[in-house]
Amino acid sequence: QEINYVIDINNSVDFKKQYYFQLNAQFEEYKLALEKAMTEILGNNYLINIQYNIFELIEKTDDTKQSLVRDSLYSQSKIVKKKYNNETLVVTGIGFPLEAIALGELLIEISNVISDSKQDYSFFIDKHTIIEKSKEIAGVIFQNIAFIYGNTFIAKDHFIKDYFKYKESEDVECFLRFACILLNNEPIHSYVHSIKNKDTQVPFIIEVIEHKLPKSISAVLVPIIEFESSVEKFDIGSKFYKLNTELQKQCIDLYDSNDDWLQAIISYLIAKEGKENIDLDSINWKNLEPNNIADDVIDMRKMDETPIMGKIKNYIKIKKDTAMFTMLEKITTLKKVDLFSNISSKNLYHVSQITEEVEFLEGEIIFSEGDFGDYMLVIAKGKVRIHKGEKTIAEMGSGVCFGEMAILDGEPRSADATAIEDCILFKIKQRDFSQVLSIQNDVMMSIVKILTKRLRETTQKVYAN
Repeated sequence: QEINYVIDINNSVDFKKQYYFQLNAQFEEYKLALEKAMTEILGNNYLINIQYNIFELIEKTDDTKQSLVRDSLYSQSKIVKKKYNNETLVVTGIGFPLEAIALGELLIEISNVISDSKQDYSFFIDKHTIIEKSKEIAGVIFQNIAFIYGNTFIAKDHFIKDYFKYKESEDVECFLRFACILLNNEPIHSYVHSIKNKDTQVPFIIEVIEHKLPKSISAVLVPIIEFESSVEKFDIGSKFYKLNTELQKQCIDLYDSNDDWLQAIISYLIAKEGKENIDLDSINWKNLEPNNIADDVIDMRKMDETPIMGKIKNYIKIKKDTAMFTMLEKITTLKKVDLFSNISSKNLYHVSQITEEVEFLEGEIIFSEGDFGDYMLVIAKGKVRIHKGEKTIAEMGSGVCFGEMAILDGEPRSADATAIEDCILFKIKQRDFSQVLSIQNDVMMSIVKILTKRLRETTQKVYAN
């Protein structure tokens, strides 16, 4: 009676075939009971996969969670609902306690499945749960805005600002998709696209939200979409939520965020800027030990010896590196490059890991027309001339890349490159770059968008001429 599962095997059942059932059980004895019951019902002519309960699933990595939920969502032809209580969503037999699910791909995946289903949303989840979870998501977004509001060293740091700029974009999509579960027959995918691109449809979408979503949702969603200024958003958020604006607590919250990049950056900032403002004993520095990003970001060579550094260096691997640029300096340089300008610093970290510093003296040939191209170069310091023989095509300075087409298509170099003055270049090899693209989908998509934009602009020029 406690389990009370409804199992749909469609209308006709051929017991000679094997059937796949996705089942969920809260405890081991329930799993065994379910397996025994199914054996008695169907004999041995079926396959059973007992899923672990969602609390165990939540503890797994994001990639694992996303993979498991996709497998579960699409493995059966019919979506089955069961509610344990008002805070639990069950899709295909797996219970999702929404309070345990953070913003991100998993919640977007669930929202998309419900919105794209032909069933009414109430088949999956009740209205009260959607409203409460939506308000929770809005609170997270406003708190993230609070981190970059004010005059603290956190708010002023461009890596922190960059992180929350991209985080806000992701979280707003999550908020919009989840809240709009309540809107039947609305083109949610189109709405998300318009809001991301800030096109002319946004005022119309805001009007739809104001008229069709509950006031408790629209009151916080509309300003997030409508206002550009962080100050305006912060002021609105402060009316609805108690936001953390105290520096000490902000440092602790960001350090304990379960995001290795954010933990590494805030540790670097505390070591660099927060010597007098932060109670060092309030932070568990031992948690830095498994953080490989912190090993790269906190470069001891360019940090003063202070009490905080004395604590931190016990938990990071001190690199004996001869590179002239730190990891953060590499990321800052890469961010100036057109090809990488729309990629978050967090994702550019993976590109910076594969960069190799190379030096060329004034007048030295970097490569010649016809050379095999298996790498691209970014100018970190100095100037480079691109030319065909004596004819100059372009002169480039710091923050510009060249040779990028060869890294993508492997064709020979189409021109010569010579150092106009002493140069330091970042060399990115094709093989290493391909590996990053295969793992970091956001990097690949951003580069595809930039190349598509270039192609459109070139096409327009051709038609104009």
